[in-house]
Amino acid sequence: MLKASGVEIRHDQADRAFYRPATDKIHLPPRDSFKSADSFYSTALHELGHASGHPSRLDRDLAHPFGSVGYAKEELRAEIASRMIGDQLGIGHDPGQHAAYVKSWVQILKDDPKEILRASRDADKITGYVMDLEKERAPAAIEKLPQIERQAAPEVAGKAPAPQRARIAGGRER
Repeated sequence: MLKASGVEIRHDQADRAFYRPATDKIHLPPRDSFKSADSFYSTALHELGHASGHPSRLDRDLAHPFGSVGYAKEELRAEIASRMIGDQLGIGHDPGQHAAYVKSWVQILKDDPKEILRASRDADKITGYVMDLEKERAPAAIEKLPQIERQAAPEVAGKAPAPQRARIAGGRER
């Protein structure tokens, strides 16, 4: 998905991750600085959520300075989408990464309770966009398979495995 997005990913940061709209690039720490592969992918997909707002993709307004209401709203969208994508891919989610934004999200939702509906709608669009990136790659990947595997591929190409769900106490799915 990350490769299929066409967004350049640079591992040029020591301890922060961000998407820069002006250059259409994601900046991350080196892969080995993440505590796990899930943590890396969760962070990278969160930033890809922001990148989906580029005018050539879903075209959201990303021109808000750090700390502004608009910035916090975009973070809320990317965070919800990151959670949705993580659930679908079975890679989990680390809400602690974005705990600093919670205060601004609470204020936004107090000021306009319907913002959660708009944010969720946009997060759903982001999730669909990101998940479709892999679907678009599937036919090309099938063509690279040896002939014997390609013959079986059409039968399974449209069938994705059921998403893995993390279990919480009591056996409920989250």
